[in-house]
Amino acid sequence: MSGSLGLFGRIPTTICHQGQEYVNTAKYAQKLLVLTSGAVAITANGTANGTLTPQRDQGDQGDAEIYYLMAKATGPFSVKFYSDIIDKYHSNQPVESTLICGNAQFPGRLLETLFVPAGTSVTIEVTDLSGAANSVEIVGIGQQVLNPIANLGVARQDLIAINRKDRRHAYWLTTDAGARNTLAANTTSSYSMTVPNSADFNAFALLARSSAAFNLNLIEGQQRSLISSGAPIAINFLAAQTITSVGMPENIIPACGTPFVFPFTHLFNRGTIITASVQNPNAFAITFSLAMPGQLLYYPPAPSGLTHLNADGRTAPAGVQGAPSIVPGVPMPGAPMLFGLNRWR
Repeated sequence: MSGSLGLFGRIPTTICHQGQEYVNTAKYAQKLLVLTSGAVAITANGTANGTLTPQRDQGDQGDAEIYYLMAKATGPFSVKFYSDIIDKYHSNQPVESTLICGNAQFPGRLLETLFVPAGTSVTIEVTDLSGAANSVEIVGIGQQVLNPIANLGVARQDLIAINRKDRRHAYWLTTDAGARNTLAANTTSSYSMTVPNSADFNAFALLARSSAAFNLNLIEGQQRSLISSGAPIAINFLAAQTITSVGMPENIIPACGTPFVFPFTHLFNRGTIITASVQNPNAFAITFSLAMPGQLLYYPPAPSGLTHLNADGRTAPAGVQGAPSIVPGVPMPGAPMLFGLNRWR
């Protein structure tokens, strides 16, 4: 996935010139970053806000990128992220916390990173799901480049454009009904997950959390079932599932910390309604949550004649420049590179 290594993730530690190997001094600018929201107090069933804000260095720089999210709380909660830099939310609805924030043992890995330029913040909106007063702290782990970007030979505005975070950003698609759903004993019900009308959604994985086992079928659009039988199958065939316990989020195995990543990304057209047909085989009611981590793509559709791929499955037709590679981390021949980054990922 494109988020496994971010904008500066491949700055080499050493470089070679005319047969001599040197320490790459640009690497000194790349620093480990730990962002914390601090404790955010929430009333029972209420919502409160916090922020993840990188500090800026003396050059008023310090662009950051978040790779992992973790959380600690006194009770279950849901979360929704909002980025100042793109003026957009990163999910259609609040997401159940264990599908987005892990813990130190199983950190929530962002399959598409969160880019936080210097001087901006990521706002976290947390909602209590416990029915009692709650306290939540969210921590992001990533990297920050502290020296002025110009010292690396790239204008900062070009760097943001290269990263394409205004045209492609992390997104979690969850059920339109909200973070947690309740299903009565021995019943089947349908829940919609709607892709925004403004962008295509590229799904990387499916994550789930439930109070007991359930079965699932996913239907794309009006009729295309993603399960060959057309009937729901056990959720553990389809998704990483949060293992619940009596303990709090830091004492469970969260689905986002052990994601079952699709063998290739599944691209949903903008405006598509994905129907989750959920079957409860138990003699008691259950609660469940679903989320697909991925990315929103605001690019226009390719013109007719440019939509096919060559036989190797990754390069665009001859003469097409700047077309995206569909193999993560494999650059298209001739694609511009920056510190090892495939600009067209």
